[in-house]
Amino acid sequence: MPDTVFLIDTFSLMFQVFHAIPPMTSPTGQPTNAVFGFSRDLVSLLQVHRPTWLICALESVGIGEREKLYPEYKANRSAMPEDLRPQIPLLIETIETFRIPVVSSAGWEADDVIATLTREAVARGHQVRIVTSDKDARQLLGPQVQILNLRKNTYLDEAALLADWGVRPDQVVDFQALVGDAVDNVPGVPLVGPKKASALLQQFETLEGVLANADQAPGAKLKENLKTFADQARLSQTLVRLNQHLDLNFDWDASRNPQPDVPALQDLFRKFGFGRLVNDVKQFAQPDTTPTPAARKTESRPVGRSLFDDDGDNSDGPHTSVAALVPSPQPVFDKTKTVGERAMVRGPSGEKAFDPLSDTSLFPSPRGGGLGRGADKQSTPDSQSSPLPNPPHQGEGTEEKPLVAASSADPSSLIPHSSSLIPHRSSIRRHWETIDTPDKLAAFIDQLKHPSRFCLDLETTGLDPRSDCIVGWAFCWEAG
Repeated sequence: MPDTVFLIDTFSLMFQVFHAIPPMTSPTGQPTNAVFGFSRDLVSLLQVHRPTWLICALESVGIGEREKLYPEYKANRSAMPEDLRPQIPLLIETIETFRIPVVSSAGWEADDVIATLTREAVARGHQVRIVTSDKDARQLLGPQVQILNLRKNTYLDEAALLADWGVRPDQVVDFQALVGDAVDNVPGVPLVGPKKASALLQQFETLEGVLANADQAPGAKLKENLKTFADQARLSQTLVRLNQHLDLNFDWDASRNPQPDVPALQDLFRKFGFGRLVNDVKQFAQPDTTPTPAARKTESRPVGRSLFDDDGDNSDGPHTSVAALVPSPQPVFDKTKTVGERAMVRGPSGEKAFDPLSDTSLFPSPRGGGLGRGADKQSTPDSQSSPLPNPPHQGEGTEEKPLVAASSADPSSLIPHSSSLIPHRSSIRRHWETIDTPDKLAAFIDQLKHPSRFCLDLETTGLDPRSDCIVGWAFCWEAG
């Protein structure tokens, strides 16, 4: 198989995942959804496509060459979302920790960097796959060049371009010069849409051919516009044509076969709260950088998987261990989800994500006996608390069946109807214990493996599963 170069339009993919993924924050309250989505795509590219080269092209800072030529270029673009802007340096740091080259050129756009690297790669005999949603890249298509849509996992080639726009790759620039581009504020020719542009280029081949034969165009208004806006069409042609000859001095040999810095990536992902990605990048570790089992406190855990096995990396400490027990918004425990994808969905602007081990005084004692946050460790009678029934039987005979959480609309759905199972209120003496240290958490998890069934209660700061925080759990497996 020939060597393959994957070229990523960094900002194009960043905007794509930012708008596709709901808001997320790190444990410190930093917005992270774009970083998470981009990182997940990098893992997928490395794992599935195994590129010989993976390169991220970046926009340059300041006034570009096209703005100098046409100040209105991209003038109608809206401002970058406030939650996205602070993620850019985090994203660049993440890409560099993957040891993926980040390439830019002063005064030019990422598309121009991609165009130059595409020309160089084709000259070297490589296959090229461009990861972008920008249609300007269509002018680069050829026998060795395709555009990859990551979301659909589909490729656009010369045949697909002809079916979509009715033109060849060498006609794309002229097609866009006639049609214009509202996104980049490229004017084009008024009244010329994709169908008319395609028909004109099929008849006259090039933009200059179309302008020279304006009198043969169908319709008086089209004839007039092709003559009146001829210079505007040529300006548009210049704006959309990508520069394939930037002086990048890219070192192809040094950038071959990227090897991510796995320990550094895991540290970053822990900081961001991306528990699943901490695991996902282990596959890229070299033998001498694989974390040793001694670093994980899992020796006492059974070999078989259960509700209490931690799919994530334990080096995050107690915060990650607690988050591993947090359910997704659906009423089913999903142990494949992690803190970065579930518990760290961001709350009110600027609010720090809640650490369930950081405070033991926000909520009163949980109802009934068992273990819960914010409770008095002494055994005390509580005649005002509701009696705690034995929970229904769930999943006996296998540890792999999910536990179904009680519906907030009908909490009685988990309460047996037999009154014989419910002790009299005055006969119950309740005891609870607060789990607020790693040692207590480990002992609690071992203790909770023995009952065949148990009841649990979740306390949150509100009822919105996306913006509110989990503040505590209460567990019980026997009365008292």
